Amino acid sequence: PPAVLNTSLCLARTWNNAKGGQCGRSPLEGTSFCRGHLSLDRWRIHGRVDGPVPAEKLVEFEKAKPKASPKMRAIIRVEDSSSDDDSDGRGGTPSVAAAAMPLLELPPSVALTPGALAHGGSGGGGGNDLGGGG
Repeated sequence: PPAVLNTSLCLARTWNNAKGGQCGRSPLEGTSFCRGHLSLDRWRIHGRVDGPVPAEKLVEFEKAKPKASPKMRAIIRVEDSSSDDDSDGRGGTPSVAAAAMPLLELPPSVALTPGALAHGGSGGGGGNDLGGGG
């Protein structure tokens, strides 16, 4: 379901790039759905935004979820291999946060060593100096 459910809008779930969303149209008076979703009970295709996703549509949502890019898979693998021991309680399992983090593009003049971000940066600015000169 969306982060915020707007009860003044149609309560039909929409595709929304395989994430599910809420229809943005106003419902017809006395109903929970807009004209389009009431027509031929079209709201039943994706279900109500405040209810369960129909089983066959749930399969489609899962299949259509975006896959991690090659860069993101590499980041996940690096994090996974960097924590092979269980001393930190993670047991080498990539975190959900790592999988969801956007990539940070740094200028070529910035050189980061493996683990520099995890251990307070590469010196000079307590981890906040990204090599901007000065």
